Amino acid sequence: MAENSKEEQILDAAGKLFREKGYKATSVADIAAKAGFRNKGSIYHYFESKEGIVIEVAQRVMAPLTERLRQIRDSDLPWLEKIGKCISTQLDARNISFYSTGFVVLSELYVKARRQENKKLFLPFKEHDRVWLEIIQQGVDQDYIRRDVNAKLLYFALVGAWNWVYRWYSPKGPLTLKEIREGLTKLFLEGCISKNRAGRRTNKEAQEV
Repeated sequence: MAENSKEEQILDAAGKLFREKGYKATSVADIAAKAGFRNKGSIYHYFESKEGIVIEVAQRVMAPLTERLRQIRDSDLPWLEKIGKCISTQLDARNISFYSTGFVVLSELYVKARRQENKKLFLPFKEHDRVWLEIIQQGVDQDYIRRDVNAKLLYFALVGAWNWVYRWYSPKGPLTLKEIREGLTKLFLEGCISKNRAGRRTNKEAQEV
C-alpha cells in the first residue's frame, strides 16, 4: 500500500474518532487501532503528533474549499451568481461530514486559540473566513447588500446555518442538497439584498437565484 494511502487511512480514522469521542479523549493509540496499525509508534512515521494529525484533517478539507471560493471571488461572474456558487461549494456533500469534526475540535480548542500550540490549527479556518468576508464585501461595494447590514454578522449567520446541516441532513430526507443550497441562498438574499438592486436584476441573475 502506498505511503500516501496510509496517511489517508490515518486522517480518515482520526476524523471519525475526533467526531465521535472528541479531540482530547482521542489518543494516538486510538487512531492507530482505528487505522489498522498494530502499534501507535507506526503513526509517528507519518505524523509528528496528534496536533499534526488534526491540522491535516482540517487542511485537506479547508484548503481546496477555500481555493474554490477564491476562484469564485476573483471571477467576472455577477455577484448574485457568485454568492449562489459559494453557498453551493460550501454545502458540497464532500464537506458536510467534516463540519461535525470541525465543530467538535474547535469547540474544545478555541478557548486556547491564542496559545502558540494551537495557532496553526486555526490558520485554514481564518483564511476561509477572510475570503468569505471579501466576497460579501463585494456585494456591499456593488450595492447588492444593504448598507445597514454588517458584513461580518451576515457571514457568521451563514456559518451558523451551514455548520449545522450535518446534524439534520440525510440523503433519505425530504430535502435534497440542491434544495437546501437553493433555499439557503434565497433566505440569504431576501434578508440582505439592497432595494436598489432588487428592482434591477438581470433576467440571468433572477434565474440564478
